Amino acid sequence: AGTVPDVSIFGGDRGDVAGMALTAGQFNADDVSDLAIGAPLASGPDNMRLQAGEFYVVYGSPGLVSGSIIDIAGTAGPKPDVIVYGPVSGDQLSQHLALGDVNGDGRVDILSMGPFGGLGSLRPSAGTMYIVLGPLG
Repeated sequence: AGTVPDVSIFGGDRGDVAGMALTAGQFNADDVSDLAIGAPLASGPDNMRLQAGEFYVVYGSPGLVSGSIIDIAGTAGPKPDVIVYGPVSGDQLSQHLALGDVNGDGRVDILSMGPFGGLGSLRPSAGTMYIVLGPLG
C-alpha cells in the first residue's frame, strides 16, 4: 500500500527539467524552511533565452498542506514566490544549487552553477557561478 505526495510542484514548460537540482534553507528569514528548485533547461522570461536556466523559490508556510499545488506556469496553482532567470542563453543556470553565507552577514545565500556560462567570446562554456544574496523577499 503506497501513499501519494502531499504537495505537488509542476515545472513551467515541457523540457525545463524542473527539480533537477533542489535545496532547502531559510531564504526569507521567517524561521520556516524554504525550497529552491532548479530548472536548467528553462528558457527565461517569455522563453526568449534558450536554455538559460531558471530557479524558483517556494517559501515554506503553514499554508502548504496536503493537496497543495505550486505551478511554475501559474495555470494549475500559484506560481513560486521568486523566479531567478539565467542571464544568457545556453548557461543552464541551476544545474547545481548550494547554500552558504558567502558574504558573512549571517543570512543564507543561494549559489547556482551555470556550467555552460562563460565570459562571452573570451571563455565560452567555461562555467559561471551565480550568487543570489539573502534574504529574499
